[in-house]
Amino acid sequence: MTNQASKLSFSDYEEFWPFYLSQHSKATTRGWHFVGTTSVLLCIAASFLIE
Repeated sequence: MTNQASKLSFSDYEEFWPFYLSQHSKATTRGWHFVGTTSVLLCIAASFLIE
């Protein structure tokens, strides 16, 4: 199975932005994106705090 996003190419941010918004139109998708981004940021912060 191929991923639709892997077939797409955008020449600039203006072309990419509508696609990005369409992929994050569902509340669940936005929620998972938030969880993933927050997790990465917490891991980065922890890497500086833990010896």
